[in-house]
Amino acid sequence: MNESRLCPHCRLVLTPTSLLDGDPVEVDVCPRCCGIWFDVNELEQVLEAVRHPEARVDRRLISSLAERHATPVEVRYVPCPICAERMNRCAHGHRSGIVVDRCHTHGVWLDGGELEVLFEWGAAGGHILDAAVREERRMEDQRRERAAAVEPYGSDPLCLTLGPRRHSSGWLADALGDFIMRLMG
Repeated sequence: MNESRLCPHCRLVLTPTSLLDGDPVEVDVCPRCCGIWFDVNELEQVLEAVRHPEARVDRRLISSLAERHATPVEVRYVPCPICAERMNRCAHGHRSGIVVDRCHTHGVWLDGGELEVLFEWGAAGGHILDAAVREERRMEDQRRERAAAVEPYGSDPLCLTLGPRRHSSGWLADALGDFIMRLMG
């Protein structure tokens, strides 16, 4: 029940509210600080609903938003409105300038005004830039995994000529066996 959900800052009961007309997503808003609680996946649904289909990446505006909202604030780990466990702080999207409080089980808390910044970030194509950065990181991780699979011994020339290691505990015996087999034949 929502009446037991308390603002992690003000400790007031959160008010259930629909952000967008006709939208089934119902968030919980603090009547004092205007912070907003989103259950799991609701923030993504709201941001998707307001995305501009023809948005283009405006790097200057994105940088401006990130700089404007990167002002140092006292770091406080706040409790989840549902389970009261301390939430993790993490950046939302590449260069949004917004740090959200996330309970991996229950959802995301945005402080008052942060949703509007995320709307601006999305309108500036921030979600497009974020997707590109995530894809680039995914591809880099795959390249590293492939490189590690190709060079299990590092760059030692002797190890590379002896072939791949069959068992992690007996690699030396395997390597010597391979070497002797090559000498014999």
